Amino acid sequence: MCTNGTKVSDDKASCVACPDPAMTLAVAGGTATCECANGYQQITSTRLNQTKCFKQSHANVLNAKVSLSLASVLTYTVPDTELSVTSALVHDVFTFAASECYFYRTERQNPYCQLLGNLCVLQHLRPQFPACALLELIQRSGRTTIANQINGWYSTLPFLSYGASAESVLDSTAIGMKMSFDEAAKSDTHDHLTLVLATYDYRGNLHGFQRLTTQLLYCAPPAQVGGTPSWLRFGVSTSMRYTCDLSALDATSLLLFELYLIDYSKAEGDDGRYVPVPVQNRNYEDAKGFTINVNTRSEDVADDVLTHRFFLYDFLSGTAVGETQPKVFRYADSMTLTIRAQTKSVDAIYPPLLSISYVDTQSLRNTSMRFHVTYASDTAKFWTTAMSLFIVALGFAACRVVLHTYTWQRRSTRNEELGAAMWHSIAHVLMCSASNFAFASFGILFVMTNYFFVFFKWQARVYVLLPEVNYDDVTHSAAKMDEYYPLRVLLPLAFALQIVAVLHRIYTQTQSHVFFVDWEVPRAKMMDVDSVKPQNAPISIWRTILVANEWTKLQVRRRTSLEATIVLLLLLLYGYDLRSAAVPIPHVQMQHLDEQQVPSESSTDATLSLNLCLRFANVSCLWIALCIAQRLWNWLVYERYVDEPREMLFIDLCTVAKVSCLILDEPYHGFYLHCRSPYPFADGNMGELVDQLRQEEAGLTVGRGLDSSLPDCQAFEIFVTRKWKRKFQNLFSVMQNGGSGGPAGARKSPNDGLLSRHKHRPFAQQQSIWHHQHRQITQGMVKSAMQLSDFLKAFIENQDEQYRWRIYRAQTWLGHFFGIPPEVTSSKQSLFLPGEIHCDKNASHC
Repeated sequence: MCTNGTKVSDDKASCVACPDPAMTLAVAGGTATCECANGYQQITSTRLNQTKCFKQSHANVLNAKVSLSLASVLTYTVPDTELSVTSALVHDVFTFAASECYFYRTERQNPYCQLLGNLCVLQHLRPQFPACALLELIQRSGRTTIANQINGWYSTLPFLSYGASAESVLDSTAIGMKMSFDEAAKSDTHDHLTLVLATYDYRGNLHGFQRLTTQLLYCAPPAQVGGTPSWLRFGVSTSMRYTCDLSALDATSLLLFELYLIDYSKAEGDDGRYVPVPVQNRNYEDAKGFTINVNTRSEDVADDVLTHRFFLYDFLSGTAVGETQPKVFRYADSMTLTIRAQTKSVDAIYPPLLSISYVDTQSLRNTSMRFHVTYASDTAKFWTTAMSLFIVALGFAACRVVLHTYTWQRRSTRNEELGAAMWHSIAHVLMCSASNFAFASFGILFVMTNYFFVFFKWQARVYVLLPEVNYDDVTHSAAKMDEYYPLRVLLPLAFALQIVAVLHRIYTQTQSHVFFVDWEVPRAKMMDVDSVKPQNAPISIWRTILVANEWTKLQVRRRTSLEATIVLLLLLLYGYDLRSAAVPIPHVQMQHLDEQQVPSESSTDATLSLNLCLRFANVSCLWIALCIAQRLWNWLVYERYVDEPREMLFIDLCTVAKVSCLILDEPYHGFYLHCRSPYPFADGNMGELVDQLRQEEAGLTVGRGLDSSLPDCQAFEIFVTRKWKRKFQNLFSVMQNGGSGGPAGARKSPNDGLLSRHKHRPFAQQQSIWHHQHRQITQGMVKSAMQLSDFLKAFIENQDEQYRWRIYRAQTWLGHFFGIPPEVTSSKQSLFLPGEIHCDKNASHC
C-alpha cells in the first residue's frame, strides 16, 4: 500500500509520485491514477517519456501566438509536387517543447528550447513554421540577452541563425591567425584548418565535440573518403561526386550539428577562439516563400539569411501520425565549404561558409551527392586590372588593324582603283580584325591565367587564391555565371576567330601567282630535219619541275613541327604527369594528397578536379616552351652544324638550276628570288657542276645578286606599277585560256561546242577531233607561257623601257620595323626592296 500521495509503479515494484506537482491521485476501482487539476490539461510525449500538466491559460497564450493544431503539419517538396504530412515526431514533442521553452523558469528548460530549435532546423528554419515563429517571439520578448557577443546567439536559446546581415557576418575580420601554404617554411603561420563539430540529438541533448574529418561525407564509400581529408589544408580545393545508397543509412538516427573553427591566434579559454561557422541553407524560404539563399553569383549574398545549426539527413519527421514507415525522406545532396581570404590581408581568412542543399524523396534509392571545398580570395582588383589590360590590348589590336590596313592599301591599291577596292578593303579589315583580336585575346588570357599559375601554384606564402567556382551554375546552368565565365567565353571566341584568320591565310596562299623563270640558254645547235636549218637545242624542263616541287614542299615547312609539339606535349602531360599542375592545389600541398585524390581520366571528377585557369596556363606554357625549344634547337644546333635552313637550300637549288622565282601574293605586291647563276649553263653533268661551283668559290665569277651594288642579295620584295600588272595579267590570261586570248576564266572545256556540232558523227571521229583540239590548246598554252617568260626576263633585266624598275634604298628602320611599304601610287617605275626570305613571315611567300 502506497502512502503520501504516491502510487504503485507500472512494474509494481515500488511507489512513485505523480510526474507533475499539479497532478493529484484519483482512486477508481482500487486503482490510483494521476490526474491534472482543474485549469490544466494533461499532455504526454512517448518519445520524451514524459507526462505533464499544461495550464489551460498557457495553452491559450500559445494558441494565440502559433497554431498548436497545425504545428505538426510539415510540407515537403518531392519531385513535381508538394506533400503535406502530419508528422508523428512533431505531434509528439512540439507542445511539450513549446510550453517549457516559452514559459521558461530555470536551466532545466534549456533542453526543451534546444528541442524546439531542432524542430525549426528540420524545417529549414522557415519563419512561417510554428517552432521558428515561437523562437522569434521569444527573442523579441526581451527575456534573453545576446551571448558570446554574436548577434543572433541568445542565452537560454539555441544558436540557430545570425541576426546581423550576411555581408557583415561573412566579412568579419575577427579571425586573427595567419595562413600559409607551408607552415614549416613560414613561421607563425598555419597551413591547415581545424574545425570542430558539435553534435546534438533531436531531443536537444549535446553528445559532445569532435574534430571534423569526414563527417560531412556521411554517405560516401569508405574507399573514396580515405583518412584525414587533405581539403582541410589551406588552399586545397576539392570537388567530389559520389553515389549514396540511402537505404544503408541509420533511419533511427537523427543528429544535428554545429560547426566551429579554431582560431589559433587566441589561447585556449579566450573569447573568440571557437568561431561559429555560418551555414547557408539553400532550401530556406522567407516569409513570402522566396528561396533567397539561392544565388546565381557568389556576390549575391546581401539578402541571404545565414544559420548555424544543420542536419545531414532526416528519416524520422516524415513519418505520419498512426503510421510506422516514413512517407518522405530528407537528405543533404550537395555541400560546399567556402574559405575566403581577407581583402586587405590575403594570409588571413574570413569566417568559412557551409552551403547545403537538401532534397526530399519518397523512396530510398541510390542517388548522386556532391561535396565541394573552395578556397578563394577577393579578385575585384584583379578583374579591374584585367579589364584595363584587355582594353589596352584591344587598343593595341586596333592600332595593328589600322597599320595593317594602311600598309595593305599602299601595297594593293592605286589611285585609279581606290573606289573599286572598297569592298576588298572592308574584307581585309574584317580578316585583320579577327586575327588581331584573337592574338590580343590569347595574350590577355595567357597573362591572366599565368598570374594565378605563378602566384598561387608555386608559392609557399599566400599571395592570391583561385577565383571561386559557382558549382551550382557549373552543374545546373548553361550560363555558368561565375568568375571563370570570361575565360569560357573569350577562349572559344578567340579560337574561332583564329580559325577564320587561318582559313583566310590559306585562301590567300592559294590565290598567289608563282612563276618560275628559266635563265638557261641553249648549249648547241641542231639541224631541223624538216627545214634543213640549224636551230637551238631544246632546254630541259626538268630543272623547273624540280624547283616547283621543292617550292611546294617549302610551303608547309615551318620552324617548328606540329606533330612533334603535340607528341611531346602529351608525353609531358600524361607520361610525366605534368597535368597535375592544373589541380587547384598549391604545389607544396601536393605531397599531402592521397592516391584517391589525384585526378585521373578514369575518375568521374577528373574534369572538375582540374582548374580551368591553371589548365590553360599549364598547357599554354608547355606549348610555347616546346615551340621556343624547337626554334632554339634549329637556330643554335641543327641549322649551324647539321644542315642549312631550308629557304637557303631552296635558293641554292634555284641558283644551281638557274631558275628564278617571281611570287605575287597581292595585286601589286610580291617577292622575287633572283637565281640567275653566274655559270654559263646549268644543264650539265656532275663534273661540270662541281667545276662551276669551285670557280665561284675561288672568286672567278661574278656575284649572284641582281644588281652589282648588292652582289650577295638574291631576295627582293617587289612593288609593281598598275601598268606592269595589266600587262602581266593580259599575258597570264592568254596563257590560262590556251593562247586564245580573252579575259581570265573564259577558257572552256575542249568538249564545249564539239558535241553540239559533231554529235551525229561516229565516236572515233569525235575522239580524234577532241584530241586535236586539246593538242592545239596545249600548244597555245606553251607558247603563251614562253611569251610571259620572255616578258618577265625582259622586265628583270630592266630592258623594257615601258616597264622599268629600280632598287629602293630609302627604306628607314622605322618603316622596316612597321612594314610600311614605299609610296608607289604615282610612281612610273616598279620598286625592288632588298630583303630576306622567311618561312614563318608569310605562308604565301615562305
